Amino acid sequence: MNKIRLTPRLQLATLLCVLAAPAAAWTEPGHAVIAEIAYDILQREDPQRLDEIVAAIDKHPDQASFRVAVNGASGEERQRRLLSQCSRWAMDAAGSVFDHPTWHVGGRDLSREHDYAVDADNRFGNATQAFTLNLATWQDSTATAAERALSLCWVMHIVGDVHAPTHVAQEVSSTFPQGDRWGTRQFVRDQPDATAVGLHRYWDFAISKDSDPDAARRVAAQIAATFAGKIGRPDDETDIDAAFSTWVDETFALAQSAAYGPDLVTGTTADSAPVLPESYRDRTRAASARQAALAGSRLAWILMRDR
Repeated sequence: MNKIRLTPRLQLATLLCVLAAPAAAWTEPGHAVIAEIAYDILQREDPQRLDEIVAAIDKHPDQASFRVAVNGASGEERQRRLLSQCSRWAMDAAGSVFDHPTWHVGGRDLSREHDYAVDADNRFGNATQAFTLNLATWQDSTATAAERALSLCWVMHIVGDVHAPTHVAQEVSSTFPQGDRWGTRQFVRDQPDATAVGLHRYWDFAISKDSDPDAARRVAAQIAATFAGKIGRPDDETDIDAAFSTWVDETFALAQSAAYGPDLVTGTTADSAPVLPESYRDRTRAASARQAALAGSRLAWILMRDR
């Protein structure tokens, strides 16, 4: 078996990984929707670059999950499924040699308690550093095909992650002095008879709960139609890393106003989880759809940039 040669950049990856594993991202359906939005933009605006991306994914060293995702499809359907699987592959890699738990989150603390002192300098996760690392490897013509494919999938996944509010913020309070671990320690219900879930998981499934490829396509089309002409992209002169930092800040602001908004009610256990008010549920749906539209559009912009 051929070994993957690690560039100095990828050798640094071990410095960005700690034992404590953060929660997962939007979940597979959410990432699939974002990938579908990006795919449609690439197909329309730069089909040659789309072909290059598909060819790169075909060199991914962890091919088993891609074969399952493709399931014998060909042509455009195969391309769509490859991009979708690339965007969510990082979740399939959990626990493997390719896993980097801290790459899924990257942000800072907030508090809904007005008199609670928040350390503005405290940061958690390595999403921003990991994005820079993997983007550089994806754009590096001297990196191996396997290295570039791995980094491409991480770039796609991280872009989706940082548009999820509970991936760039966590609450600190008298109840959670060490943080609520990105919403995983607070529990909610969306209906009186619903199973209680962590706040993080609630937001994870806000874009879509259906993992079927056709469902992801339908949701992506609905979101794209809703936000057509309302979502802009940076121009080609914009520095990608600077743009990425801005996106993280925007999502943090959304975490303050929406995910951890004034009408959020939670329990510290599943049994004590209250039902979220209708205003909160409506805001979650609207905000998540817009974040998916932004993430898909911005991902396409990154992938269309010249190497």
